[in-house]
Amino acid sequence: MPSTTAVSDPRVQQLSELRDLAASPSSIGDDAFVRTLALAREVFELSDRKLADELRVSRPTVNRWINNRHLPHPAMRVPILAWIADEAGGRLKIAGARVMRTRAQLRGTAAVG
Repeated sequence: MPSTTAVSDPRVQQLSELRDLAASPSSIGDDAFVRTLALAREVFELSDRKLADELRVSRPTVNRWINNRHLPHPAMRVPILAWIADEAGGRLKIAGARVMRTRAQLRGTAAVG
């Protein structure tokens, strides 16, 4: 029988938070940009190389951004944050569908039992 913890998936919460953070690029400062980028890398389970490929920059560039050594110009952050918001939104839809299936399975199991 599926566990009820699968229904309250922390990944859904992380994706939702990430989408909301990245959705307002004009109000995001340097520290928030670094945190959002690092969170995206973690939640999306991407290496620096894979994240760099997605953003079409070099791996050392992503590494410098995440380590807050050199950040992109604020105008360049807009498409980066838009990609993060879109990616989080897409993954959130997938994760949400899994949660709905799990809930339906739990209801079906409870009705049978």
